[in-house]
Amino acid sequence: MFLLVAGLIGKADGLLTRMLASARNLLVSAPRTFQLLRWVHQSVHSVRDVRLNTARLAFSLSVPLAFDHIIERAYKIASTRDMKVDSNYEVTHPDRAVTTALELTLELDRDFNPSLLHSVQDVCSLANDPTFAATLTSVPRKPQEIFEIFLENTMMPLCEKLTASRYFSVDFFQTALRFYHLRPTLNAARGLQDQSYNLLTTILRLPQELCPMRLRELAPLQAYLNACQLILSSRKAATSVSRATWDDLCAKLFTAPDEPFTAFSINED
Repeated sequence: MFLLVAGLIGKADGLLTRMLASARNLLVSAPRTFQLLRWVHQSVHSVRDVRLNTARLAFSLSVPLAFDHIIERAYKIASTRDMKVDSNYEVTHPDRAVTTALELTLELDRDFNPSLLHSVQDVCSLANDPTFAATLTSVPRKPQEIFEIFLENTMMPLCEKLTASRYFSVDFFQTALRFYHLRPTLNAARGLQDQSYNLLTTILRLPQELCPMRLRELAPLQAYLNACQLILSSRKAATSVSRATWDDLCAKLFTAPDEPFTAFSINED
């Protein structure tokens, strides 16, 4: 319906502005998503071009979700040796959110670093690969060893790639290495699940409030990303949108609102 309306009206500035207000209302009762969006802005090196900067923010949203998915899979395989990828909503949510965030990145910047995009996609695919999991569990290994080998083959290469990109203010790779140097102390004091939470907050420098709660519990984020996709699609379908309005929308797209916005009705002027 939004695409049809955007294509029919002459100037779509008002429509897109109200769509963004409605989308951001999805975040009003989602304080954890607020925190994640603030982390995104703190972790990304900004550029002057608003649209390209927003593409970086969209990509950065995929990073904690990808890490969360990898660590969750590592913990599950190490603790239960269950190699299947669950089909229920809670487990597949990170995968879907990662995919949506990467799609938004490309919609905003068709020339975005393809190597980075593929790196995130590839490690998520490897984490889901039952053949890879089988190679780790086919020989006698302690759960801690399976957990570490899994992460060394998925998360560590991604950390290195992200750090080398210079898009981020966070040195993912060095932080991950420092964490690994502390393993003897951590192993003695913590179980695998506690370590996985600690690893996520340490590498990403996420607020402690986001863990031990899993990032995949951020269900409103998927709804918000879907709404952002609809805004971008409506922008393409629109006959006319002023540059000033579009720059303003892009600047707010992945910014947590300080206060609630008023949801709009399609019947409004």
